Amino acid sequence: RGGAAAPDPDDQADKYEFLSQAVVDRLHHYEVSNWATTAKECRYNQTTWAQGEYAGFGLGAHSYRRGTRGRNVRRLEAYLDTVESGVRPTAGTERLSKWEREKERLFLGVRRRGGVHMGTVGRVFVSSVGGQRLIAAGVVRIDDDRLMVVDPLLTDAVAREILATEKPASD
Repeated sequence: RGGAAAPDPDDQADKYEFLSQAVVDRLHHYEVSNWATTAKECRYNQTTWAQGEYAGFGLGAHSYRRGTRGRNVRRLEAYLDTVESGVRPTAGTERLSKWEREKERLFLGVRRRGGVHMGTVGRVFVSSVGGQRLIAAGVVRIDDDRLMVVDPLLTDAVAREILATEKPASD
């Protein structure tokens, strides 16, 4: 594929740590990649990480309502043609099972600096080989039934392990 080369992950990590230190006395670090002044956190992000409902408007936008995720058409010409014909520009929807909603709640919730309530998927995750490895390495910790990522730079690795968590056969 064309386009620019991917950014160097070490350079990104260095810049992230520099920013974290530069704003530590002025801004609240409320989510892995977001800082804000107190009571000025991004409501959209807060809603998303808490699995709240939201409606997406525009090209390629996503929505989440009543356990169903939807996405709009991404290509501009197709989007405009659809809207101009009086049809909603929905490219597809996906109904999430209870397990999938719970898994999503967990992997989105670990983005929060305060962590996320473990719940069913969290308990399965921390019992898994991947979860045990991350606990032993000090990447995640459990505090009052909340799963927390210790180093924000490793949140994506934790999220991947959570997404790989299999539903137990007994459920």
